[in-house]
Amino acid sequence: MKATAPLPSPDSTLRLPELAAWNFYFLAKLALYFAGVIDFHLLENLAFAAFLLLPLPLALARLLRQVIAIVIGLWLLHYDSHMPPLSRLFAQMEQLSTFEADYLLELVLRFLPVNVVMTMLVGIVAYLIANRIFRMTPVVLVAMLSILVFRPADTNNSAVATAPQTVARATNTPTDLSDAGLNERLDQFFSSEKNRQVAFPNIANNQADFDIIFLSVCSLSWDDMEVVNRLNHPLMSEFDILFEQFNSATSYSGPALLRLTRASCGQPAHQDLYEDVDPSCLLFEQLESHEFESALLMNHDGKFDSFLERTRQYGRIDAELFPLRGFERAQKAFDGTPIFRDRDVLEQWWKTRLNNPAGKVAAIYNTPSLHDGNRIIGEEALFGNKSYARRLDILFSDLGQFFKTLEASGRNVVVVMIPEHGASLRGDSTQISGMREIPTPSITHIPVGVKIIGPNIRRAGDPVRVGQASSFQALGQIVANILEFKLFNNQQYRAEDLTLNLPETDPVSQNDGSTVMQIGGKAYLSLDGETWTPYQ
Repeated sequence: MKATAPLPSPDSTLRLPELAAWNFYFLAKLALYFAGVIDFHLLENLAFAAFLLLPLPLALARLLRQVIAIVIGLWLLHYDSHMPPLSRLFAQMEQLSTFEADYLLELVLRFLPVNVVMTMLVGIVAYLIANRIFRMTPVVLVAMLSILVFRPADTNNSAVATAPQTVARATNTPTDLSDAGLNERLDQFFSSEKNRQVAFPNIANNQADFDIIFLSVCSLSWDDMEVVNRLNHPLMSEFDILFEQFNSATSYSGPALLRLTRASCGQPAHQDLYEDVDPSCLLFEQLESHEFESALLMNHDGKFDSFLERTRQYGRIDAELFPLRGFERAQKAFDGTPIFRDRDVLEQWWKTRLNNPAGKVAAIYNTPSLHDGNRIIGEEALFGNKSYARRLDILFSDLGQFFKTLEASGRNVVVVMIPEHGASLRGDSTQISGMREIPTPSITHIPVGVKIIGPNIRRAGDPVRVGQASSFQALGQIVANILEFKLFNNQQYRAEDLTLNLPETDPVSQNDGSTVMQIGGKAYLSLDGETWTPYQ
């Protein structure tokens, strides 16, 4: 009797595997895609699915594939998202390591809000039930192919702030919005900016003495004020000149302060901020040539990201930092370092200034009191927008009180409130609230105010609201105009006379590794210096 051949064991034949748990991965991304939260690169995702479905006979090979798949899946999720490049995250790891644990937890919850986590849990349960009834892999593959027919509704990620309502000068949209066309436009912008310079007047011996105080405020934009319902705060009515379309040109503090110190010339590219520059472009050196003594004060230690060191090195401000001894801590910063009350530091410095025989002082004061993640000491811990609104009220109250102190002193003073950048309270589909890797218009559109104080001078007429596209060179021009007009030699002035010849600057913003141009009311983003995408 002939022996029959044994039947092949189940493991001896190749079987098409299911996507198994990866079904939920693809379904979750499709849900986010159709909600307009992320993109979905069909070819790459189908290739990933094919890699997962490839039949492998050996158990060890299947295990190794799962390990590799986790890495690919995480990378592909980031690729499908609108998040900045991973290289920028790695570049910020050293700074992230200094953040307080409670702030890191707050950031994690912004990435994964409680409602999103709950929705994911419900989705997992629904998937497990459906998986018992249907073979989910064919359903997932069909759903992926469906994006060839169905597209998600367009969403607005609030790239452009809606406040104030006055809009900037419309820039003529070029006919060529290709990568080459946008690159050429950017090159032309920086080329023309290199040729622009504020003409400061010659020294006038009969110029009345006055001080200039620049209030450099971290994390304040028009959009932030709108989010916390502070657009009509009484402090904004204190300014004689208010810029409604001022572009900070960056979303980080260090570069912002360097741009302020170079306000005598046109806007430099980001990398040029850390190169030698002609002294005629340095605002404080120009003021020193007009007999102003420089002063530097902060309500923090300036060590984070070498802030103070870089300000001295590249901004050429050599004044001694005003000492912070004896002040009581008002906030704990996001990195655990102390932040002191703005009112206390400003009032104490002003007392020392009144005892200083110098006729003219040009001071710059930097405050991170509004920085994301700060905690007010002695008050109930607040988070997110509630914390920001509370700290904004305190800051504006302190500045208002400081203005009254200046007025009571009997000295002539020009005060310039110049935020470094916004706080990104609103966030968008690319950047969570508080994230500022990309200098979007909602972050760089900042409220800049100029206030004239003097015992013997009054403003004639109404305050001026500047609605043209402006940046730091406009402030340099206002300072030059004040010197040219010998403002405090007169008994009255017209604010509009100080703004007649302000240079316009197209809204171009840069960080290390990202550039945003606004053209015809739309923002365009480049992350590699070569290719561009619309930032909706």
